[in-house]
Amino acid sequence: MAGVGQIACSYLRDHLEMTPLVEFGANGWFEPESVRVERGLVLPSRRPRSFVSLWSASKGDRDVLLVQGEQQPTFDSMRYARAVLDACSARDIERVITFAAIATAMDPRDPARVFAASTSQALLDEALDITGVSVLDDAEVSGMNGQFLCAARERDIQAIGLLGEVPYFASGVPNPKASAAALRVALQMLGLELSLDGLLDQARRLEAWIVRQLPSPITDDPKHEGGEGKPLLSESQEAGVSDAAREAERAADLIQRIELLFQLAEQDRGKAKELKAELDRHGLFHDYEDRFLDLFRSGS
Repeated sequence: MAGVGQIACSYLRDHLEMTPLVEFGANGWFEPESVRVERGLVLPSRRPRSFVSLWSASKGDRDVLLVQGEQQPTFDSMRYARAVLDACSARDIERVITFAAIATAMDPRDPARVFAASTSQALLDEALDITGVSVLDDAEVSGMNGQFLCAARERDIQAIGLLGEVPYFASGVPNPKASAAALRVALQMLGLELSLDGLLDQARRLEAWIVRQLPSPITDDPKHEGGEGKPLLSESQEAGVSDAAREAERAADLIQRIELLFQLAEQDRGKAKELKAELDRHGLFHDYEDRFLDLFRSGS
């Protein structure tokens, strides 16, 4: 929802310059949801990839392993979570942190809160000491975020889910503000310093875009104090942003897929053909041409 986890993880991976460590095959967790047809011929199905990246800390500090996937498993998700932890277990995992979104009636111009749910009271208390963090109460954490928390609890590994707040009427729109809020908390818990200015710049542009889509002002309160459970949009206003939200969501999914393909092609030039086909299919090769050619230039 709102791409909160993917945006946070991609930013962390890129700005820490993390090293690819393990790639997980798709067999056993993913079923193709459709097939692509060109000129009447069915093409081989492309299954989503998942991989782990590593940031090595200086002596005495924690390393960071980052799990990222193109799609959540279509079945056996708990076994998938356990397999990921198995792959990382040789590095003596101390903590598991997941990123997710929570939709509320917040005003999109307000700061995004972070809600926390943990397998450990001590870890929860640590998060609550950070400004802007609230307890997640009487709720459920669905999808892989919940499965990873369960899998970690099985192994007595401290785990915490950080949920960034997004407006419920724009939950399909990528929300870097919520990603930055959750990532800020995670960085403090990891003892890492990393500028979030890039994310916050994106957030300001997206926030202005969301507000412009609204047919009329979303609140009469000049302080914009949203997030207290009161509806901020009428049905007609919600309809006014729904089409734009769906289009933005599709664009975000495509960009995410292209970024992952670039990362895979950097590891294995043989995968560049798949990247080129994806760019051509969406008419985007011209926009990415220089970056694509950099894969083959000396020193790349």
